Amino acid sequence: MLSGGTTPLPAYRALARGPLAHDDRLHILFSDDRYVPSDSDASNYHQSRPLLDALALAAAAVARVRTELPLDEATADYERQLAALLNSSVRID
Repeated sequence: MLSGGTTPLPAYRALARGPLAHDDRLHILFSDDRYVPSDSDASNYHQSRPLLDALALAAAAVARVRTELPLDEATADYERQLAALLNSSVRID
C-alpha cells in the first residue's frame, strides 16, 4: 500500500532506480489519493508512476482511484477493485 504526499517520494524514486525483483502476486494499493487528474502533480498515483513503471505490473495489479471518471463512479469503481482483491487469494500484508 503506497502512501501519498511528498514524504515517501524520495523512497519511491530511489526504489525505481534499482532492480525490483517481485513475483506476480504483488499488488499495489493507495492508502489515500486526491480526486485530481491522474497526470497532475497533486496526484499520488502520478507521483508514484516511476516506481510503478519500474515494477512493470499488469494494470489489474494496481488498484487506484480512476479520477478520469465522475466522482461517484470513481469511488464505486475503487470499492469494486478493493472488494475483488479482498475476495481473491491475494494476501495483504
